[in-house]
Formats: sequence, C-alpha cells, structure tokens
Amino acid sequence: MVFLVGTCLAFVLYIVYDVNSVLLKNRFLQSFFALGTVLLAVSTIGCFLSQWDTCLMRRQPVFGLGLLFGAAGFFLMILSLFFSLPFDETYLNPRQKPPVYDAGMYALCRHPGVVWLCLMYFGLALSWGSFLCTLLSVAASLLDILYVVFQDCWTFPRTFSNYGAYQKSTPFLIPTWESIQKAWRTRK
Repeated sequence: MVFLVGTCLAFVLYIVYDVNSVLLKNRFLQSFFALGTVLLAVSTIGCFLSQWDTCLMRRQPVFGLGLLFGAAGFFLMILSLFFSLPFDETYLNPRQKPPVYDAGMYALCRHPGVVWLCLMYFGLALSWGSFLCTLLSVAASLLDILYVVFQDCWTFPRTFSNYGAYQKSTPFLIPTWESIQKAWRTRK
C-alpha cells in the first residue's frame, strides 16, 4: 500500500511543479519534478523488490520477455525525455514561451515518454506476475496518462508558443503511419 501512496504522491508533485512553472515560479517548488521522479522510482523499485520472493513468473520464459519489454520501455523513455530534446534549451536555459520541439520522438506523438513508461510497466508487471506489482504498474500508467492530459490541456498551451498547432499536427499518444514516417525522417 505504501508503494501505491508513493506513486500517487509523485504525480501530485508533478502537477504542483507544472502549476508552479506557469503561475508561481517559486524556486523551491521547481524541485518537485525531481522529487516526484525519485519518489516514483523508489516506490516502483520498492514494490517490485518486495514481491521478488513471491514472483511466480521468474522461472518461466515470460519473465525474460517481460524484462526485455521493461528494459526497452525504460531506455526509450529516458531517450525521449533527456536525449531527444535539445538539452540546453529544455533543461538548462529555457526561454519564455519557446516553440515546441516536434522532430524525432516528438513527431511520433506529443507525449512519447508516456508510451514508453507504459511499455516499461507492462514488461515489469508481466515479469513479476504479482498482483501488487500489476496494480502499481496500472496505477502509474493511468496516472501518467492523466498527468499528460493535464499538461496537454493546461500546462503546455501556456508554456509553448505554438502548442495549438502542434496539437493539430501530432497525435496525442497513439502514433499514426504519418507520424511514424515524420519521426523517422526527422530523427537525430
């Protein structure tokens, strides 16, 4: 139960961070995104480690397949959040109302990190076969989807100068054939 509470609290911290980044601009609240990420990671790792002894699937081939999906999702999530965006402009020296970055992974869909986070949790839940791990995986995935709905409707239109045009040209979460082609053409 503590792991689910930690997961929920992580997304509350993300929303406070977003509201702060648009309205308040408080330096202390700027740390809430990092704090939420640490809390989500600790809750996830703690949950899965707590279920290791009861893991029913770990001696079966599905365990390895699940770990493969989980590792691929984790790698692609990190790639999309930290290496697909121009790092300096995004994290170190952000401008007021910058244009949206819409190439590579961000041509695929508007929130590729969510797609990869869901893949990661799906793989981990598949590997463990534990009810608690599956519950945490579903909760984290749904909370992340709700979080990006909030970002898509409230945060990003106030943050990026051309977000409305980006919403019209790029799918929300599910890539289309056209967005896949554009992502491939514009990859780094």
